[in-house]
Amino acid sequence: MNILEEAKGLQEQLTQYARDLHMIPEIGAVLPETAGYIKRKLTEWGVTYQEYLDGNAIVATIGSSLQGKRIALRTDMDALAIAEETGLSYASVSGNMHACGHDAHMAMMLGAVYILKQRETELSGTVEIFFQPDEEGLDGARQMIQEGALKEHPADGILILHLAQDEGLESGQFLFKEGPLMASADTFDIRLEGEGVHAAHPELGRDPVTAAAHLIQAVQTAVCREFPALDPVVVSICNVRTRLNDGEDDRVVYNALPKYVDMAGTIRCMSGEIRERAVRRLGELTEAAGQMFQIKTSLRMRRKVPVTVNDSELTKAWEKTCRNLFGDSAVIHQEQPFMGSEDAGYFMQEIPGSYVHLVSNVYQDGRVIPGHHPRYRADEKILYRGAALLAEGAADFLNQ
Repeated sequence: MNILEEAKGLQEQLTQYARDLHMIPEIGAVLPETAGYIKRKLTEWGVTYQEYLDGNAIVATIGSSLQGKRIALRTDMDALAIAEETGLSYASVSGNMHACGHDAHMAMMLGAVYILKQRETELSGTVEIFFQPDEEGLDGARQMIQEGALKEHPADGILILHLAQDEGLESGQFLFKEGPLMASADTFDIRLEGEGVHAAHPELGRDPVTAAAHLIQAVQTAVCREFPALDPVVVSICNVRTRLNDGEDDRVVYNALPKYVDMAGTIRCMSGEIRERAVRRLGELTEAAGQMFQIKTSLRMRRKVPVTVNDSELTKAWEKTCRNLFGDSAVIHQEQPFMGSEDAGYFMQEIPGSYVHLVSNVYQDGRVIPGHHPRYRADEKILYRGAALLAEGAADFLNQ
């Protein structure tokens, strides 16, 4: 039996895995129930594994570590702090939810693990399977690498599969793109500190609200006038909050200017050079606003994840595998990158990688339910396709 036929035969089990995991969503880097479920399956199948991050991250190993090439597979495991509204019989009731398909990712990966384990003696090398927490926090990959997971389980490349929704495509199709795929992500907090005063006499104080308005305008003007249009950059100021004093008093007042304006946001870029320039420019504009309005300013940057860049040769090879499995109609060439971000970029800084999207459309009222939505759910019919592509991709890489 070939890998595709075996994956089809596992469809019922894969669906059950996804539903089991859907019912126990956990967020962040601490996933005891989720990791426990994965470890029980690995133990049941006789797959050796090593734990990281206090048991919340796992690397399973299949094949011979003494000869041949090494390929890594990666799945994320964490959920979102979203209260589920699907009404499914297996819905989560914890207040958290798998609203980004990570339950399906784990199910497909377990299918690939099972298939590869059955063929372990036939593999011309080693497969390292990374079960990673805290993707939504954009920090799980970095933590695993920092703790030595990639050093202790080295690989010549890494394959990653993630669900996507697209009304223009059909469930079960795969999106391939060489080169930059997803943006870097950095977050920032800006504080503008003025001098609170009666609103009727702004000349007696230092108004941070007007300074904030000018800074927001300056930042957006810089984005569209100082950066090349063909090298995307997005700077979004997502939160603006005033405070009257040094406490937590953020009540609405109509006749007093505040002492503080706090702003928070994110920077997304598609190249490392533009990323560094955007971070630097935000600092310059923040400082300039302070000088212009004679107020104090501070900027705190949190460098989150690098650009996710698909290796051309590895992506071409995985696309060939996909065509051989499912035919040419299953392959879609993605023209434009996403401005969303993924911490898979940390792995791809260390080793060549290929990140592919599998279309999973579920409709409600004539529209596809998007990810990160309280009614989101994966299209379970495509689970075997993901398991097959992961398993066959790993086997083909080792046999090349």
